[in-house]
Amino acid sequence: MLKAGLIAFFFSLCLIISAQNPDDDPLLITLDSLINSGSDTATISFQNKILNQAESRNDPSLLAKVLQRLAGYQLINNRYNLADKTIKKLTNLSLSSGDSSFLSEAYLLRGRWHFNQGDPNAALDFYYKSIDVSPKTTDSHYVTYGYIARILQNNRDSENAIKYHKLALEGSESNEDWNSYTRTCINLCILFNGKATLNLDSSAHYGLRALEVAEQNNLDYMAAVAKNIVTAPLIRLGEHEKGLRFSKESMQLAEKYRMPARSEYIQYINQAYAYMGLGHLDSARIVGGIAREMWSESIENWRLDYNIHKESGDFQKALIAMETYHEKSDSVTEANTRMKFSENQSRLEANQKEKEVALLEQQARVTELEINQQRFMLIGLGALIVLIIAFGVLYVRQQRLKKEQQFSEMEQRLLRSQMNPHFIFNSMTAIQHYMITKGAEEASHYMGTFSQLMRQILDHSRAEFISLGEEIDTLKNYMELQKMRFNDQFTYKIEVDEELDEDYHFLPPMFAQPFIENALEHGLFKKEGSENHIQIVFNADANDQIKLQITDTGTGMVLEESKGQHKSLATQITKERLTIFQKSLNSKSELHIENIPGEGGKVEGLLVSLALPSKVMVPA
Repeated sequence: MLKAGLIAFFFSLCLIISAQNPDDDPLLITLDSLINSGSDTATISFQNKILNQAESRNDPSLLAKVLQRLAGYQLINNRYNLADKTIKKLTNLSLSSGDSSFLSEAYLLRGRWHFNQGDPNAALDFYYKSIDVSPKTTDSHYVTYGYIARILQNNRDSENAIKYHKLALEGSESNEDWNSYTRTCINLCILFNGKATLNLDSSAHYGLRALEVAEQNNLDYMAAVAKNIVTAPLIRLGEHEKGLRFSKESMQLAEKYRMPARSEYIQYINQAYAYMGLGHLDSARIVGGIAREMWSESIENWRLDYNIHKESGDFQKALIAMETYHEKSDSVTEANTRMKFSENQSRLEANQKEKEVALLEQQARVTELEINQQRFMLIGLGALIVLIIAFGVLYVRQQRLKKEQQFSEMEQRLLRSQMNPHFIFNSMTAIQHYMITKGAEEASHYMGTFSQLMRQILDHSRAEFISLGEEIDTLKNYMELQKMRFNDQFTYKIEVDEELDEDYHFLPPMFAQPFIENALEHGLFKKEGSENHIQIVFNADANDQIKLQITDTGTGMVLEESKGQHKSLATQITKERLTIFQKSLNSKSELHIENIPGEGGKVEGLLVSLALPSKVMVPA
């Protein structure tokens, strides 16, 4: 009954036909009031009755305005098939009547239609056409400039997007269209917050400006949108309390205006960062958990987890969260690609008054494309052949490098297998000596320590790299074993650089032990009147390596070589291992052995320096 009454009221108004300005026509006034009321009275049947009434008036200007309003209403309500027919009628009417102003509006509506259909390229063409055919001044194009800027913003063309947004701002302010003005400010806030470029000060400026203008002009919905959008840049700038307050107010307004659920998710994320900035990590975790429940697939959850774990000092969980974030971020393909709009851009700026020349140039480009089509096909075929050949070469090279790496690993295992029996032989001799000279209980303790050391060496022999902590534990067991063997006749000390993490820094195993063994067997106890001491130091090297230094107070290198033809097999194996690492890892591993000079030319000991390859890894 209500709908029938409204329609009857509408037709009674239409009987009063005035000769005044067409914008004051009762038909348009009634249509505008019904559309702007937000009611469902503007049904398809009702629209057809309005259209029939306008066509019966035999007034092209009035009919064009009715078609324009109906098409805009149909686009807003996602009635694209109906909007397509209405826009075609408006275009044909504008062409037949020669009214360029309505043709401009028809092209603008067609651009919006293409954009809503997911074709921004076609939309951009019609937006430029709308400006080309319009006889109005630059200020009157501000609505079209806003639509153009939105597409450029989505394509991350920040320079041109900013340019057209500012043209839209100038036009909307000049025409006192504060709805368009606040909408453009909101778009600039989004653009500078990372949509196309990052400038947080500008983002916050435009967001707050949109909020101010919307509140001054009682644009409640636009004020709600502005408060929703400006929250993020405020929090990122460190205004955590203000951003938190805006976020909570925005969530209440979002419920009032039925904003998308994603808006609520984003506000929970914003609140989590605000709480984190205020030092309330527990609150950040709570709202972050709510956000994850709302949208578990969003990669923003992992970035938030990383920041929370980092602030709480749990760096291992932070590392896992960041790795997951990058993994999910890399798997997301970009849906928007940069448009080729430069030709249309130059046509807009330089050829607005030379439309016929621009049309001829466009036809020439089409003709050129047709002529060059076969040439492009040949070039594409040639490129395909080159890619196939290149792929074959890369495949062969990869297989060769893989075989070389396998051979290098095999050589490393072989060298360790040569060195380990050498060490085991010396240790078994020591056990025999210990059992002869010591009691059964002490020999049993010695044997237990030796078994633990053998287990460590066995485990390490299967790995190319072990953690620094594992290497130090092995060295301590070895040194304690040797102290028992030599009746505590020497002391030792192991030092680690503060920049090295024993759990995360990895290095090849069994590099220090051979030189410690040489010191004990061939020089440390042969020097009279001095303290027997061995010092082992691990330092961080500037070339992402670990520098190992072994210092003893023995007789040095000259005295050892003068005793005969002894040659350390372990030292030779160590040199060969370093050579293999230099080839396989392209590392500058080095070995230096030198005497430590004292007063009067005496030798105070031996210094062995090694630069070892290093890796930073998460322990298994």
